[in-house]
Amino acid sequence: MNTAVGRFATILLAVGLVGCVSDAKQVAPTSVAPQILTPQVATASPAAAPLPRPPARRPEPRVASGAVKSAAIPELDPNSLVGKSREQTRDLLGEPSMVRDDRPATVWQFDATGCRLEVFFYMDLKERDFRALSYGVSADGKPATGPEAAGCIGRIKAKHDERLTG
Repeated sequence: MNTAVGRFATILLAVGLVGCVSDAKQVAPTSVAPQILTPQVATASPAAAPLPRPPARRPEPRVASGAVKSAAIPELDPNSLVGKSREQTRDLLGEPSMVRDDRPATVWQFDATGCRLEVFFYMDLKERDFRALSYGVSADGKPATGPEAAGCIGRIKAKHDERLTG
C-alpha cells in the first residue's frame, strides 16, 4: 500500500510541475537575488600587504599647576617631626597655616586637603630653642594614626614642595 501512495504522490508532483511550466510566463524578477557569501581565509604570501600598525598610545594627561598626583605623594612618618626645631619643621613642611600660643607650647597648624597637622613646640632648656615634642593628626575631622597620618603629612609636604617648584 505504501508503494501506491508513493506512486500517487509522484504523479501529483509531476502534474503540478507540468501545470506550472505550461502556465508560467516569463516575468523579470522584481527583487535582487540573494548572494551567498563564503568566508575568505587569508593566506600568507610574500606579496601580501604589511599588517596595519596598532594605534599610537595617548600621552598621559598633564597635571595642572598647583595639583599634585596622588600616586607621587610619599608618606612621611609623623614621628620624624619629634625633636625638630621650628626652622627644620618650616624647611620640611613650609609655613604653618596658623600659629597659636598655648603656653607652655607654641602650636603650628598645617592644612592640606582633608587633613590637619598640629605640631606642639616646647622650650628645650638645654638647647635654648623650641623643639617639636608632640603632634596631632586628623583626617576629615577624625584623629588619624599610622599610614593615614603618614599620608596626611605627606600631602602637606607635597603641597609645600609644589610651592617651591611651581
